[in-house]
Amino acid sequence: MPEGFCLGCHGKCCTEFTVYLTHLDIRRLSSCLGLAPSSFTGLYEVVPRHEHPVINLSAGEVRIGLRRENGGCCLLEDREGALRCGVHEHKPMECRIYPYGLDIYGRLNHLANYMCPLDVHPKDEAESREIVKEIRQQKEELREYSEVVRRFNDLPEERRQDIDDFLRYSVRRRSLLWTIRRRLNRSPGNLHDRMGLP
Repeated sequence: MPEGFCLGCHGKCCTEFTVYLTHLDIRRLSSCLGLAPSSFTGLYEVVPRHEHPVINLSAGEVRIGLRRENGGCCLLEDREGALRCGVHEHKPMECRIYPYGLDIYGRLNHLANYMCPLDVHPKDEAESREIVKEIRQQKEELREYSEVVRRFNDLPEERRQDIDDFLRYSVRRRSLLWTIRRRLNRSPGNLHDRMGLP
């Protein structure tokens, strides 16, 4: 996002939207804040036509996002009468890339006037490339999160009692994926050899 982009705003997207999180967002925020995920996450009913993966708990289907309080995101701070993100450097990827997306050709697209009162564009090509890079990272993290959620949802119901079960599972799953990727990148030989496949 261009430097200073949000300075002309008063937290409109932070008060109007629910920010859904991935396991990586939760991990980054928990580390940055030094807090347990339960202090900043909330569970939300499933809203139709939204891409974020649905977690199937024994009590029902939910999505996990930043907790909302006082009419906005729980991480929103009042700084001299202006609403600002309290974790700007560590904010979730969904927030980091807003209000941008990629068009069908993979080019940067400003989602004009959709809840964002400013029409600010990247100042140069380098800034555009950085935003595109973050959008691609967000898409990759969402793909990984979708797989984590799918595998969690396949567990027996007694292992899917509450959101803490999901959080424990997703942290372990991420650690396992990271270890496997690190080994694959460091090992000689082709992919089949590295994975021990025939």
